[in-house]
Amino acid sequence: MHSLFDPVIVLAAQVLLALVFIAAGIGKMRDWGQFLGLVQNYRVLPRYAVPAVAYALPPAECAIGAGLLMAQTRTPSALLAAVLLSIFAVTIAVNVLRGRTEIDCGCFRTSLKQRLSWWLVMRNLVLIALTLVIVVAADPPAAARATVWVDSVSGVVAGSVLFGLYAAANLLGTLPASSSKASAAHHAQPEQGHA
Repeated sequence: MHSLFDPVIVLAAQVLLALVFIAAGIGKMRDWGQFLGLVQNYRVLPRYAVPAVAYALPPAECAIGAGLLMAQTRTPSALLAAVLLSIFAVTIAVNVLRGRTEIDCGCFRTSLKQRLSWWLVMRNLVLIALTLVIVVAADPPAAARATVWVDSVSGVVAGSVLFGLYAAANLLGTLPASSSKASAAHHAQPEQGHA
């Protein structure tokens, strides 16, 4: 169990989550007006609360991301991240259960549409588990071993690579299903021979 709290794993989780939150916040701030529409489209908030949430959420995500990278604020930032991710997961699940899967999740760049699905709920649950690893690892008895400089480099590199894979998976999630089906159908057609 202690291997789960190895300094490299904990730091990789911190870097991954920090990049996820900072990228999400910046992506939403690039087009706040469109993000406001996305928040309203979820239909879980009263109309009067939508602007406040839409304008407060992106800077809060960036602050949480930055806080995850600092030792003094790591634990409270991880707890806030877990709360936000839980709210996101519940909000997505409610809309999937309503059959409203065509709406955009608004998770990152508002220019890339990512439809709601159970996959997004599962993704958030995995990220919540990572926040809990960070919180538990902050307790000295949970620490697996002392940290050395190689751990720091390895953790940052691992977290950055994981974020790259995470971003790539999200980008693939924005691809329209119809174009991939059409491409598959095109490749399945046999070539006509010459007479």
